[in-house]
Amino acid sequence: MKKTPIAPPPCSRHLSSPLGVAFLAAGLGITLAGPLTAAPQSGPDRILNELVAVHPYSSPGAMTSTPDGNYLYVAEGGAIAIIDADPGKPNAEDNYADPIKRQPVGSFGVLPVSMVLDPDISYDPREGCYRPGTESTDLLYIAGGRDGLWVMEADVRDSGHVNQAFRVDDATVVAPNPVQDSRRWCVDVDVITLGLPGNEETYLLALFASKDDSRLRMYDLDDVRAIASSGAETGTEIYAHTETPIGRHPSLDPGENLHSFGFGMDVDEETNHVYLAMQGS
Repeated sequence: MKKTPIAPPPCSRHLSSPLGVAFLAAGLGITLAGPLTAAPQSGPDRILNELVAVHPYSSPGAMTSTPDGNYLYVAEGGAIAIIDADPGKPNAEDNYADPIKRQPVGSFGVLPVSMVLDPDISYDPREGCYRPGTESTDLLYIAGGRDGLWVMEADVRDSGHVNQAFRVDDATVVAPNPVQDSRRWCVDVDVITLGLPGNEETYLLALFASKDDSRLRMYDLDDVRAIASSGAETGTEIYAHTETPIGRHPSLDPGENLHSFGFGMDVDEETNHVYLAMQGS
């Protein structure tokens, strides 16, 4: 698979919680990594404040961007607003109030909790920028809370095309022909590339949370892309390539009335480690 080197997006996420504990997932192993600490987010906070000020439909929630920061994908209720955020364009600030598109996440109106773009989204060398909309990899992956894991077309072109959404997985059990009746909450999504140079595979990660029974699921990214080419919103769901159960933190006394609930993750691209944030209660 051809890989396009990209820089980390300006709206990178930071996970923090006074009661949270982090786990380090390497392959199928889960080991204690220590507590997470808060990190300043002045850039995303500023953008979020601008969006709240101009969008009357709902308070913006999950947000991601193309690697160059020129296009923002912002969750507004059960819809995605795509905003041209290129600061070099005339009247750039006005674009926050007038998105290129604002479209529902499928007929379900899925409420995005977290989103990430495909790592192979279109890059236009003539314009020197990312411009999703012409390739089959121009996709947005969505953690949809109670509605599970979804994929949506990420076309930024103002062409009248409606970006379609497709359900990837919302099953309780990882098995062939899974029933989409999950009692877990899909809280986060990310991508990871594993393998030696020249023999790499890219996977989609999704964290499905439940009290003392969260699951980290990994999907072959090409299989997820194929769902977006099927044309069917539901009925073409797949089951995870790998599933790792995440229970209570091992340091918790079994007699204590404390529980754990997955609420976020982040990928270290240099070490291929996955950090999970677990909320204690």
